[in-house]
Amino acid sequence: MAERKLIYRSGIRIAYSVEGEGPLVLLVQGLGMSSRAWLLASQRLIDRGFRVAAVDNRGTGLSEVSLPPYSMREMAADAARVIEHLGGPAIVAGISLGGMISQHLAINHPEHVAGLVLCATTVGNPFGKLPTHKVLRTVMRGLLGHRKSMLATRKFLVYPPNLDRDPDLFREFDKVVVAEGVRWQAVLGQISAAGAHNTYFSAKRIRGPVEILTGDSDVLVPTKNAFILARRIEGSEVTVLPEAGHAFPLEYPDAIPDAVERVHQRLSAD
Repeated sequence: MAERKLIYRSGIRIAYSVEGEGPLVLLVQGLGMSSRAWLLASQRLIDRGFRVAAVDNRGTGLSEVSLPPYSMREMAADAARVIEHLGGPAIVAGISLGGMISQHLAINHPEHVAGLVLCATTVGNPFGKLPTHKVLRTVMRGLLGHRKSMLATRKFLVYPPNLDRDPDLFREFDKVVVAEGVRWQAVLGQISAAGAHNTYFSAKRIRGPVEILTGDSDVLVPTKNAFILARRIEGSEVTVLPEAGHAFPLEYPDAIPDAVERVHQRLSAD
């Protein structure tokens, strides 16, 4: 795994890694997860000829744990600072909460974003489709360390038969979570940002090629959200992955690299 580097924005320490040569891609992870949770996606992009950076959202990995609440605007500004430092613009790929951050990054810092890959994400309340209370409660308890909920969450993150077929599906993911831990301040801060997230109207300002990915069995950010988002972003393309859940990179490790390549091809054709 690449060594993480440190920069500062408004006195807050932000960590990121960068490897490879070629067009710049920035990866933005989901709720409570550091850049280490990208697992195979980063290396597969490097192997395809991209320069790949991955940011630790504030409160995760080596980035500073500032006191909650957080906001999408400030986390997007953190990511923009990384791109600026690396001499962007970048193709930005974000999953779940990272997809929300990526939307705000494209809206508020368009000069740093060449294109977007938005994965398992939403325009937010009140226009997005929410998970059931049972799913949301279980996932939140799991993130805060409740072991029984952590185990139950796995069946909400992937297409359950895939986990039955491959009980080791989360093995590498679990190693990252155990090694890095999940900080409750970060979880609460990021949840507050997600609760206030709404790009239903402002998403119309997003320009450039946009690929939207979703699993057809996503119960955490239900699949319908991808189509709501697509209707708000002119020229965006939706890919629905069959028999895949919210954590579809575990089930389809090439899905995000493929989408990044499609964005790059669309940029090259312009």
